[in-house]
Amino acid sequence: MYVEKQGFTKIEHSKNNRQMPPVNMGISLLLVVFLALCLFTFAAIALSSALNESKQAADMVARKQAYYAACNEAERSLRDLDAELAGGKSILSISQTLHFPINDDQELQVTIEPAKEGHDYRIIGWQTIDTTEWESVDQVTLIQ
Repeated sequence: MYVEKQGFTKIEHSKNNRQMPPVNMGISLLLVVFLALCLFTFAAIALSSALNESKQAADMVARKQAYYAACNEAERSLRDLDAELAGGKSILSISQTLHFPINDDQELQVTIEPAKEGHDYRIIGWQTIDTTEWESVDQVTLIQ
């Protein structure tokens, strides 16, 4: 029922005249559900990334520990060589390469050569070497 007073229109509601809920309520509910799904997806991606980085960090720690264990072994060998040279032995006549395993795939190679005095040596190489052979995974046929 419409009532007009001085140019204004007023709508009166009666108990029998019930209105449907507005459409805006459905849109806001869909927006909240969409945002909740976005936040859940972001949380899942963040958790997956954190777990992956944790695994990589643990692998890196294991690699570094193995490398430093091989370096310590090389230092012990060089210390023993120093003790033999200090005792008056001249055990180096040509360059030598010492091998110290790091893991199944790598080794530490230390190359030494005799110094000009004859009772000393110089370290000319200290490097990590891959011990596995490289195999190509993909084969490309260029000409058939």
